[in-house]
Amino acid sequence: MPAGRPQVNMEPYKDQVIVLLTQNTPINVILDMLHQNHGLQISPRTFKRRTQAWCIQRRAPTGITNNRPLQIRVETLICEGNLSPKEILEVLARDGTPISNDSLKQIRRRLGIRLRIDDKDEQRQQKDEILEVLEEEQGFELIKGYERGHLYAHLRHHGHIYARDRIFDIWCSLRPDALERRSTNLQRSRGAYQCPGPNFVWHIDGYMKLEPYGIEIYAAIDGYSRYVTWFYVGISTRTSFSVLRQYIDTLSATGFQPRTIRSDLGTETMLIADAHYALRKAIDIDPRLQFSDCFWYGRGVQNQRIESWWGQLTSSMNFVWRELFIWLQDQGHFQATIPDQIALLAVYMPSIKDTCAEFVLTWNSHRIRKQKGRPYSVPGKPWMNYYYPGQDTDGQDIKDYQHTLDPTLLSAIRYDVDGWDANEYLPTHTMEWCHTQLLQMQFDPERPPARDGTRPYVEIYLRLRERAVYHTQIGAIPILSLCEKPTMSSDWA
Repeated sequence: MPAGRPQVNMEPYKDQVIVLLTQNTPINVILDMLHQNHGLQISPRTFKRRTQAWCIQRRAPTGITNNRPLQIRVETLICEGNLSPKEILEVLARDGTPISNDSLKQIRRRLGIRLRIDDKDEQRQQKDEILEVLEEEQGFELIKGYERGHLYAHLRHHGHIYARDRIFDIWCSLRPDALERRSTNLQRSRGAYQCPGPNFVWHIDGYMKLEPYGIEIYAAIDGYSRYVTWFYVGISTRTSFSVLRQYIDTLSATGFQPRTIRSDLGTETMLIADAHYALRKAIDIDPRLQFSDCFWYGRGVQNQRIESWWGQLTSSMNFVWRELFIWLQDQGHFQATIPDQIALLAVYMPSIKDTCAEFVLTWNSHRIRKQKGRPYSVPGKPWMNYYYPGQDTDGQDIKDYQHTLDPTLLSAIRYDVDGWDANEYLPTHTMEWCHTQLLQMQFDPERPPARDGTRPYVEIYLRLRERAVYHTQIGAIPILSLCEKPTMSSDWA
């Protein structure tokens, strides 16, 4: 008797399989049907080898490849989600619209998306095109700070879809020291960190490096997937209220809350801690639920997920703004007076908001590689791991730990923080005055020109600062001011 496993006889099911294949039924669906209905255990490789001998021609129905909503969905998953073909097929199948790999290829061709180029001349041409696109981008110096996966995702967000090999070549040319530095960084051990699934714990924290200039950044990152669930850029005087407002806005948009929140002992976390505990108690069936069961306080170094992410944000984006503001301070051009703060916020806040938002989109769709020595680090794209976590090493579905919300209590909390604009960073009258002055200088902060080097818009800032100082000294109308700190009653706490 020959050694090895006995061959599976597919011949009795040949006609059934041929019909399914000609109908473009996904192979994994056919394999599941054969296993459930006939007890056949066949690997995808064996199935393809057997069916190739039957000379079956699989053609995607025109109705599928011409389906405009499906084309838009595929384009969105490629550009915004930065998903691979395999991941796109998985998402579409879970969404109830399974298609074959051949259909996906035809849809990509119709969209003009090429993920592989073999011709050497075309490869060189594409590299030149990528560099040209990057040169035209605002903040090219910031883009040079991206990691490889960040650069790839950034280009896709803007509709520039290129082969990964070309992106890697460009990245190496922009970052000649990156490979050596990456090798060194991977040798550093941060200790084991294990999280069982999405929404088990959100790590929240503030980025304080820009606080001396009146700007604060706050974010939450999912501990399992490292997906940034919410992100906020605002002014320091509104941090505690803004954190709660952003959290409530996030819950309202998603329709659920995480099981646990982890943060350091900052004063801005008190309101969000009370709100999260109140919301959990409103729907939790366990009367013994304690505050410590759903909100974890600890030192910043223990909040490693978000602390690590701040490092990525700093090295890729915010170092430019921080170094610029330090230079202004050293030169005596920023002394934290009201005119100084008004000019800095009016000129730089829109750009900081845009660059940070761009980085969040890029981060959520870039690929995190499997890391040697860190078995608990989940590889893959944060977006994919958060919304479609898949299975663990034992073949069990990864659990999503989201909790439902009490809509009445959520509305009560929202009512308490809904009376002011969380995105406002200057009073209306001051903002209108600044906007008028900046337009006279032919500078629109919402659509600024390309940043020039490491000290962008310094001349504009100095001119606006000079005008604000003079306007204040002569007591002209309107009286320029900064935003007042909001108040709230917290009746729900």
